[in-house]
Amino acid sequence: MHDIMEASIENGLTAYRDRDFNRCSQIFEACIRRNLRVAEAYYYLGLANLSGHKDYEAAADCFKKAIQSDPSFVEARSNLAAMQYQLGDTKTAYTNYISLLEKLPNDKVVLNNTGKLARDYRDYRVAKRCLEHLVSLQPDFVDGLFNLSNVYTDLGMLNKALVLLEKIKLISPQHVKSRANLGRLYLMMGEWEKGWEDYFWRVPLLTSHQYYTDPVTQKDLPLPNQCQLDISKVRKVAVFADQGLGDEIFFLRFVPLLNSKGIFISYLPSAKLAPLLKCSSLPLVLEKQGATYWQLEPDLTLAVSDLGWLANKIGIQPSGAPLLFDRAVLQKIDSAKRNDSSSRPKIGITWRAGDPSKANSLSKEVALPQLLQSLKGLDVELVVLQRNPKIGEVQYIKANWENAVIDASKANDDLCEVASVLSSLDHYVGVSNTNVHIGAGLQLPTSVLLPAEGDFRWMLGERSTWFPDIPLYRESLSDGWKPALLALREELHQQFGRE
Repeated sequence: MHDIMEASIENGLTAYRDRDFNRCSQIFEACIRRNLRVAEAYYYLGLANLSGHKDYEAAADCFKKAIQSDPSFVEARSNLAAMQYQLGDTKTAYTNYISLLEKLPNDKVVLNNTGKLARDYRDYRVAKRCLEHLVSLQPDFVDGLFNLSNVYTDLGMLNKALVLLEKIKLISPQHVKSRANLGRLYLMMGEWEKGWEDYFWRVPLLTSHQYYTDPVTQKDLPLPNQCQLDISKVRKVAVFADQGLGDEIFFLRFVPLLNSKGIFISYLPSAKLAPLLKCSSLPLVLEKQGATYWQLEPDLTLAVSDLGWLANKIGIQPSGAPLLFDRAVLQKIDSAKRNDSSSRPKIGITWRAGDPSKANSLSKEVALPQLLQSLKGLDVELVVLQRNPKIGEVQYIKANWENAVIDASKANDDLCEVASVLSSLDHYVGVSNTNVHIGAGLQLPTSVLLPAEGDFRWMLGERSTWFPDIPLYRESLSDGWKPALLALREELHQQFGRE
């Protein structure tokens, strides 16, 4: 009898509340061996594995056994779905959450997680319904407000998304993800003053720090908008690489504009970009990797992605002029000559960019067969510029294209080589990536395929303030890439179709 009392659910819960998770687990395991309220014992054993040991797999297994013992155990189903979500089995988790909605229509966790997963699967009707209901039940629930703002953003309801993000700003001013999104949305809508100020929030989002680390001096520096700074006295600015290669090239467009206002810039580029910058006429001092001091003693140090903020502060308006590269120099590189195999026009293609496995990475992809189908009938050679194509992709293109296909994918290892290939092309088609920014600097005719999830550089319409000469073809939430690829096909056939 004493052993049974020791192995009671109540004693196990006492140990759980006392955070004595080892004893808690022992008691519930004893309950299971003695067949005492088995479903509850498995359920609480799962909670102990989750809270005490962070063992999601063991917790999921316990919740499954609780459900096997009692199929009506709703709480166990809810926690199992949460564990499946944590373990990456999102499809099963989503199915389980959908089934829980009827049983737990007002459960905060169920509504929030169902809404997030529905958005992941682009089931926006469910996502919107769940998250709107959630915030009606708890109007100050920040996670729910944030997830609903993401749904509104995807659906193009940007003003509604901004209202929610501004509300989060009042409730939780340090909510990093919402502040970063707020900056991105304002920039997307062309509200530069608000956008550049909140764009600083990408720094803690990406680094978990509320400051810069100067890569030359190794000093921690406050973000420029957080310190007392007289912009009118800034003359020398030290700038370092930030985010990706495409971001570097994009933001360096501000250097000539700043220089025209009497601001001199010393720049530490990423190692891969440095050789290509020598093919530009940028008025700046290039620093070398490993430098321990800035050649120009700076009045201000900032990341390249904040040159837009600095330009805005001194009254420079956004310009469609990209960072320009010297086409004549780049065409002397061998790769351009190797690609000159016939008199047919050449179109460069890419279909994938970004890394979906990385948090905060905007991954983009058009299915290769769909892209290739939209190019059918063009009297052109294709030049593959896809970085790290998957096994069989280049062979697939060669097997399904009647003219020559040039595999220049390895040129991506050297940006000067990439630029050389681009300088030899008649047109470029692809998702937004570094090549698009280089091509813009070569004034290469380009068509950009944009995913439904927006990037502020491309703004909202068929053309962007930053790239006014580039037509944009946007994925549809309801119809996928089909309408965009049909429009692309029509444009390209006017230029390169067989007579």
